[in-house]
Amino acid sequence: KECGELFGHISHLATHCRGHTGESPFRCPHCRKAFAQTAWLGLHMHLHTGEQPPKCDGCGKNF
Repeated sequence: KECGELFGHISHLATHCRGHTGESPFRCPHCRKAFAQTAWLGLHMHLHTGEQPPKCDGCGKNF
């Protein structure tokens, strides 16, 4: 089913389509939780490693 969204990169379209299908191909090796994007998995991994994501020197927020 088409939703009408347009994307400049095929990878963005693929990620968007996972939202419609519920596909979550990226699994955490520690707890097996699944994510639609590798970036979300990367953020989740900080829970297991204790490592903090990079911090912005300007605003202090972690990314």
